[in-house]
Amino acid sequence: VELSNDAHFELKKYADQSNIEFLSSPFSLERAKFLCEELGLRKIKIASGMMLNIKMLDYLNSTNIDTIFLSTGMSTLHEIEEVLKHINNIPDIYLLHCTTQYPSKDEDANLKAILTLQKEFNLPVGYSDHTLGIDACVSAVTLGASVIEKHFTFDNDCSEGTDHVLSATPAEFKDMVEKIKRIEILLGDGIKKPSESEKDIVQFVRTRFPE
Repeated sequence: VELSNDAHFELKKYADQSNIEFLSSPFSLERAKFLCEELGLRKIKIASGMMLNIKMLDYLNSTNIDTIFLSTGMSTLHEIEEVLKHINNIPDIYLLHCTTQYPSKDEDANLKAILTLQKEFNLPVGYSDHTLGIDACVSAVTLGASVIEKHFTFDNDCSEGTDHVLSATPAEFKDMVEKIKRIEILLGDGIKKPSESEKDIVQFVRTRFPE
């Protein structure tokens, strides 16, 4: 929406040097063509407001991109189903549960919708967050979110732009990543079996009661 073509090339170059894959969200068919044909992106994020831009979706479906992150703010299950028909050639699709408010109220976050999307579409589901703080993102991971999108800022009080108030500062973003990594360890693989540390003490703990 705001960045020039030159800024896109500059940021992509920096991301490549930092071993980070560069992403951008097109807000028109023209911008989608720029990202795919000139910038050479293989992964595209579709913002909630562009979710029903069928011409853009059909174009992306005809390219060689391999991944779409589809934000689903303001949408119904039926709308999501219809949109998926227009990107059915894309190998990897991630649905992002989202509430399109800036900032979003806690009572509107509805994180359990992540479970609904998983059940209805059998696709990997993530979460695009607009709430204040990082709690919603961390909670989403416990519900199985495989992708987290969180706005990032250098200053929550910046007067330019509309998203700074809900964005994570560098310290918050670092804290969020660390918490998510620990949660992933805590969640484990879901297989109910004795852990290696339990095996070491099972004989001691399971002593026979006296006759």
